[in-house]
Amino acid sequence: PSGCNLGAIRLNIGASDYSTGLYSYNDTPDDVEMRHFSLARDDEFLVPVAKDVKIIRPDTYVFAAPWSPPGWMKTSGLMISGSLKDEFMPALANYFVKYVQGYAERGITIDAVSPQNETMCDTGGQYPCCTYTAGQEGAFVRDHLAPAFRKAGIGTKIWVHDHDPNPSGIKRVQALLSDPEVEKSIDGIAWHCYCGPENATNMVSVKAAHPNLNFYHTENGPHVIIKERTERWWAAKVFGMLQNGCGMF
Repeated sequence: PSGCNLGAIRLNIGASDYSTGLYSYNDTPDDVEMRHFSLARDDEFLVPVAKDVKIIRPDTYVFAAPWSPPGWMKTSGLMISGSLKDEFMPALANYFVKYVQGYAERGITIDAVSPQNETMCDTGGQYPCCTYTAGQEGAFVRDHLAPAFRKAGIGTKIWVHDHDPNPSGIKRVQALLSDPEVEKSIDGIAWHCYCGPENATNMVSVKAAHPNLNFYHTENGPHVIIKERTERWWAAKVFGMLQNGCGMF
């Protein structure tokens, strides 16, 4: 085939920093059972594009992640800033189940998800985000998301962290993996590469301690201000991730 022959795509679960507005799939407060869940917004844009991709390459691997849960689940009450309220972990797990099932009904298999894009990032109100401590993400995956997927017969893989391998990120991942039950609940670690090519080497110690876990490079992108993000800059970033543990889907 012509072109780059890419074999994977990422979908945003709800609004991202590239969306034209804030939205989730359920803005009805306290609807833990997701009776008002709707993918109508995605049916306009994301679903048709994903279907077109699948027509071109049916074996395309689909990874999906939210930039924020619905605002009513969070301490801020908004999709910008704040953290997930622990009492809404069951609701968020149901939200993921409805999402995966809804896409399956549309002919699109969601192969993997992460609970949160950039778990350590508070964007200061610029775009959707939600910060998670290692303990909170671990509890959500171990006690809610993985069991909800099993109960629903969903084989979608779970990747955690979904952020940089800088020193604080490595410490966070080590804390996550200190619970054997969390490690049993996941397929691997999702990494971003913004912290510098040299910091990719930080992943080596995690891989050595957890050799059976897969590593995935799930994001890199442009910046409107930082001008050094040239093709050469990106090449160093991407090769750094691949050379220090990140593999193929």
